[in-house]
Amino acid sequence: MKKLAEEAEKSLQAWSKLILDELKPTPGPYAFFNHNAHALERVKDVHRILERLYEERTRLRILDEQEDAIRPAQWPGGTPFPPEVQQVMQQANEVNELVKMYFESLYMFGNMLLDQWSLCVAYSAGLSKPEKFNFLGIVQLFEGPKDRGSLSPLWDEFGPTMLWLNGQMRFYRNRFVVHADRPWQRGNTRSTYGTDYTLFVPSPPGWINDEDISSQIRELLPLAPQWLQEASDGYWEKARPRALLDRLLNHIGEIKNKSDRETILRLVGQYGTTTPSFQVVGDSLLAFIANGTSILQIITKQHIPLVNLGNPHK
Repeated sequence: MKKLAEEAEKSLQAWSKLILDELKPTPGPYAFFNHNAHALERVKDVHRILERLYEERTRLRILDEQEDAIRPAQWPGGTPFPPEVQQVMQQANEVNELVKMYFESLYMFGNMLLDQWSLCVAYSAGLSKPEKFNFLGIVQLFEGPKDRGSLSPLWDEFGPTMLWLNGQMRFYRNRFVVHADRPWQRGNTRSTYGTDYTLFVPSPPGWINDEDISSQIRELLPLAPQWLQEASDGYWEKARPRALLDRLLNHIGEIKNKSDRETILRLVGQYGTTTPSFQVVGDSLLAFIANGTSILQIITKQHIPLVNLGNPHK
C-alpha cells in the first residue's frame, strides 16, 4: 500500500514536470498544475486513510480474539455477560464503527482523487471544455462511439479497470454513502482471525419485491465468468441471487455491452451489495493512478501540442 502510494505520487509529479519542461510556461495559476497538485494531495489522503484502516482493523481482530477467549461457552439467554466481556464487546463495537467510517472515507476521498486525475487527463489531451470532465465524464467519453484520439492507449490498457472503479467506487459512494435515499441496512462482514473487512448494504426486507429482483438477477447469469456459468446449480454464487449480483459487479469491467453494465448497476442500486475488502479497493485505486499516469506521460510527450494548460483568466 505504501509503495503504491509512493508510485502514484511519483507518476503525478513526473507528469507535471514533463509538461512544465516541454511547454515552459510563464509563471501563473494554470489549471493543469493546480489539478495535479490536488490529485497529489488526495493520494496522500487516501494513503492516510488506508493506514488507519490497517491499524484499526488489526485492533479489531485483537479485540475479537479477546472476546472469544473470555466469553463463557455456556451462558443463559437474556442474561448480561460478565462486565469484563461487556467491556471488550463495547470496545470492539467502537473500533468496528471506526473501520466502517474510514472505509466510507476511502470511497469519498478516492473519488475526489479520481475526479482531480480526470481533470488533468482532460487538460493534457486538449479535450473541449476540460473543466467539465470528472471521472464519470472520462469513462463516458471512452464508452461512446467517438474516436478516443490520443487517449486510446489509456483505454486499451485500463478500460476494464476504469469500468470497475466507476462501478465499485463512484457508484457505491454515490448510492450508498453520500446520497443514500432509502433505509439501507448498513452493516459489514469480517472474519474473526483475519484482516478482511467488507461493507454490506442490503435493501431492507419488504422494501422491494425480492422475488422479482432475484428473477432479474438470475437472467444475467450469461454475463458471469464462464467458470461460474459452468458451476453446479448448487454452487453458492450461482444459487444465491445476491451473491451472483456481487460477482457481476466485481466482474463489470469485463462486460462489453454498456446496457448490460447499466442493468447490473441498476439492480445493485435496488438490491444493495457487498464491497470488496478495503485492501482490494485501496490497492486497485492507487495502482491505477500510478500505472495509468505512467501511460499518460508517454501519451502527453507524443502529443504535446494538444496540451491545454488552462490559462489563468486575466
